[in-house]
Amino acid sequence: MTVECDVCGDEFDTERGRNIHASQVHDDDDTKETLMVMEMVQNGKKTVSDVADSLGWDEDRVRGKLEELRDHDYVEQVEEGTDRVYELTEPGRKHIPKLVGELAEETKDFVENVQESVSKHVGPLVPKVTVEWPDKDEE
Repeated sequence: MTVECDVCGDEFDTERGRNIHASQVHDDDDTKETLMVMEMVQNGKKTVSDVADSLGWDEDRVRGKLEELRDHDYVEQVEEGTDRVYELTEPGRKHIPKLVGELAEETKDFVENVQESVSKHVGPLVPKVTVEWPDKDEE
C-alpha cells in the first residue's frame, strides 16, 4: 500500500515518508518565512521596509507575507503617524511556539531519515553517529 502526497501526487511507502516529503518540499520554506516575519514583528512595530531591509527581501514579498498573516489574524496593521506598521496579535504570539515546534520536528525527521539512509547504504563503512533530541519537558 502506498500513501499519496495531497499536493503533488507523489507516492510513498509510509505515512511518515509522505509527511517528511510534504514538510521538506511543500511546507518547510513557508514555515521558516512565516516564523522569520512573525519574530521580526514580535520584536516591535515594523514597517514593510523595516522587515524587507532586515531580511534582505523585496518589499512585495514582505507585503505578501504580512497580508497572509493578517488574513490569519496573526498580525495587525496600525497607523503610526504617517507610517503603516505591523504588530503581532495575541493569536500570533500563541502561534509562534507552534511554528518553532513544527520546524524542530521537521528537522528531527530529516536528520533521522538521513541517518537511516546512510546506515542502510554505507552503514558498515562509517562510524556510528547518534543524535539525541531534548525531551519536550526540558524545552
